[in-house]
Amino acid sequence: MICECATWARTEPPMFSEHHPKCPKFEKPKIKVFKLNYCDWWADYSLEQAIENYLNETGVSYEDGIEDPRELSDDEMKFLIHSGEDGLGPKMSFIDRLLLDIRGGDEFPCLFASTEF
Repeated sequence: MICECATWARTEPPMFSEHHPKCPKFEKPKIKVFKLNYCDWWADYSLEQAIENYLNETGVSYEDGIEDPRELSDDEMKFLIHSGEDGLGPKMSFIDRLLLDIRGGDEFPCLFASTEF
C-alpha cells in the first residue's frame, strides 16, 4: 500500500519511492552519493570506498581526482537535478534518480553524475 504522502502535490520531478523523502516511513537507500570533485559524483557505500573505487575506475591520482570529497546532504539529494547519462534524459532529483537506478538493478559502486559528459 502506498503511503498518503505519495499523493501530495510536489513541485519536484516524479517520485520513484513509495514515500516522500519527508515522510517518517521513508528509508534512505544504503547506497549514498558522494561529491568527489568539482564535476563528479560517485554512488557507493562509504566515502572511503567511493574514493578508492573512483580512483581505481578512472586511473587518476588522488591529487588530480579528489577535491574536498563529501557525502551529499539530504537537502542536496532532493534539490540537485540529474538529467540522464547524455544530459538529455528526463530531469529528476538526485534521490529520485538513485532510487530509480536501485530499482532498475544498476550495479554499484558507479559514477553517478558528472558535468564532464
